[in-house]
Amino acid sequence: MDTSLLSTYLPEVTRMARKFTHISTLLQYIKLSLTCMCEAWEEILLQMDSRLTKFVQEKNTTTSVQDEFMELLLWGKASIELQALLMNQLTVKGLKKLGQSMESSYSSIQKLVISHLQR
Repeated sequence: MDTSLLSTYLPEVTRMARKFTHISTLLQYIKLSLTCMCEAWEEILLQMDSRLTKFVQEKNTTTSVQDEFMELLLWGKASIELQALLMNQLTVKGLKKLGQSMESSYSSIQKLVISHLQR
């Protein structure tokens, strides 16, 4: 095979290969970072969703959770059921647990960033 064309443009081909490798590494890094962020938010959302689902099941009125929070936002007053949810279900311990899960997720994201920057 005649490879004179490749040997003629070897510096350009080498530069292009390095840029491709760098771009593919960055894309892989971005994908991993986004995956970690999504997992962190999914975990938090699942915990909140389970608590709100339990709230809806225990509640025996026709108003929805959105209506309850909208009334709280508009009028500054929550229903008795929502007050019980906010006071009992979302305790300091529960909020600390949510905070710790967020911190662990963010620390794994930070490790990804640091490992990439150290290279």
